[in-house]
Amino acid sequence: MAKIGGYAGKILYVDLTRKTSATEPLSKEVMSNFIGGPGINSRLAYDIIKPKTEFSSPENAILINVPPLVGTFAPGAGRVSFMSISPQTGSLAYSGTGGLYNLKFAGYDELVITGKADRPVYLKVLDDEVEILDASDLWGKDAMETTDILWSKYGDEWNVACIGPAGENLVRYASINSNKFSLFAREGFGAVMGSKNLKAIVARGTKDIEIADRSAFRELCSTAQKDIMGERYFPAWRALGSLIGLGHFERSGLFPVKNQQEGCFEGVHDNFFRNTEFIGRLKNGDVSCMACPVGCKHAIKVKGGKYDGKVASLSCILSTIQTFGVTYTIKNYEETIMCADLCDRYGMDYFSIVNTVSYATELYDRGIITQKDTDGMVLEWGSADLMHELIPKIALRQGFGNLLAEGCHRMGQRIGGDAPKYAVHVKGVDTIYDPRTTIFSPEMFSLFTNTKGAYPTLQTFSLGTVMSPETLKPLMKMIGVPEDRQDVILNTPTGGNEGGYNVPRLAKYYDEFYSLLDSTGICARSIYNVFGVDRIARIYSALTGIEKDAAAILRDMERRWNVEKAFKVRDGLGKKEQDMGPERWMTETVSWKGKEFGPISRERLAALLSEYYDERGWNPDSGWPTKRKLEQLELGDIAKDLQNSLGE
Repeated sequence: MAKIGGYAGKILYVDLTRKTSATEPLSKEVMSNFIGGPGINSRLAYDIIKPKTEFSSPENAILINVPPLVGTFAPGAGRVSFMSISPQTGSLAYSGTGGLYNLKFAGYDELVITGKADRPVYLKVLDDEVEILDASDLWGKDAMETTDILWSKYGDEWNVACIGPAGENLVRYASINSNKFSLFAREGFGAVMGSKNLKAIVARGTKDIEIADRSAFRELCSTAQKDIMGERYFPAWRALGSLIGLGHFERSGLFPVKNQQEGCFEGVHDNFFRNTEFIGRLKNGDVSCMACPVGCKHAIKVKGGKYDGKVASLSCILSTIQTFGVTYTIKNYEETIMCADLCDRYGMDYFSIVNTVSYATELYDRGIITQKDTDGMVLEWGSADLMHELIPKIALRQGFGNLLAEGCHRMGQRIGGDAPKYAVHVKGVDTIYDPRTTIFSPEMFSLFTNTKGAYPTLQTFSLGTVMSPETLKPLMKMIGVPEDRQDVILNTPTGGNEGGYNVPRLAKYYDEFYSLLDSTGICARSIYNVFGVDRIARIYSALTGIEKDAAAILRDMERRWNVEKAFKVRDGLGKKEQDMGPERWMTETVSWKGKEFGPISRERLAALLSEYYDERGWNPDSGWPTKRKLEQLELGDIAKDLQNSLGE
């Protein structure tokens, strides 16, 4: 088969048990029907991973895909997709970040890792040379130390993706660190690597990437680059990175506090986390993912104070503030950054560790757990010292840390009694926002419907924002909503806190547009909103030579969404009741700015979910894909596989 532009055209399979590797072609059909990223990963995972496989089983697979635009000069195309069975959800999930792109230059679109090594190992990939090497000297070292050791051995032009002690000890929210500044953070995939005794992956390549129509591709990418750099907020993005969103998030009530018992406190941006302090005392440089003109990651060096001279590598300053600074109320820049740095070194997701410690602190306040349970520690809101003590305990599963390492959902189940009702999660994954206090937008709605758990599928268009028909119409055109569905969305408003349009029906198209960004490798930061679906389809067509218009490429994304849902159904999951929110959202109000918000009506949410399923062509009562829909999407093999579970 002739090489297709943007694709290396090969899958690399590594079996850690047998200590073997092999390659096979990536078929043009899979490329064309699923594009890349989580699209191709989900199709391969459905065939490779058996139903109800445990995350720690040698039969579980790690699937890493480098999307077609990654490795080219398409601006913002630097994201790589990781997929496996999540230790948190117990089923298929995905994560993405700007790392391991060198796999493409080594000649592989896809890396599939199965089995379990009999001792700590790392995987080395250099073009056609694939080696499984001893990592005994790396085991127990933190992620930054591991990266430095491997870079000193091979050179910093190599991509390194590694786990810290948390992954080694199977903490359910362990992260994977790539090149110090990028994180496969959510879903606990560091524990999957740890369960396989896989400490790290190092990759480098020397191979070229073909481009089908060089002239058209160059022109399209050049125009996109100019549009990005001409955006009104581009200079602010360059200076602040994700911190640019802090004020909006605070004003919109997006930050939950103290395990979502309270709404966001005042002064987050103006009093505690000021832009001037970040630029003047903390930021020491900016770091970009591949092909990114922005550079929203930051090298930190503290000037003055308790941590004078301390350095850190931050993937996302906004997440650092939201978690340690706001949710756990550590209202101090240096302390929040040092907590995040310690978390990165041990290898854990900020959101999950903070939400789990917040949950434990609430249980402590309520007397459900006591100092007898906490190794004598007093759990106190806003204590950076407590967080510094708990992070290593959790990573090493020592004492009380062993319970916290399970995450809020399983921790609540183990404690029993009233504890589970205070665990704020969807499908086992703790949530980063509280939908009671802000506009119930498609992003907020996806906290319920996202197959990977409580995480919004897109965060750049209407999060915390009132959307009028005048602003919605060009947005819907940009993300590829068919004209007849635009009319339905505008003319059948769901009302209430959902605004003057049909939130669940629009959410379906948000999901698929976000899938398109992930599957092509384009960053979803708001600065990249210049990429509409039509522009992406034209760039993809020029790169690959596979002609796609907007409708066709979005159909590929719909196909991906249905495969992931079918995987859940095959695992006995994916039911409507599993898309319902935690008890706190459904039974309690929350106070913010002197007003009470919520609770969310179960009946109302169930009706909204039914509309979402209907827009997808799924069964509105069960939330499962129908046989008819799967066959329409040319997924007849999956429809047949699920025929005992699905209706027509």
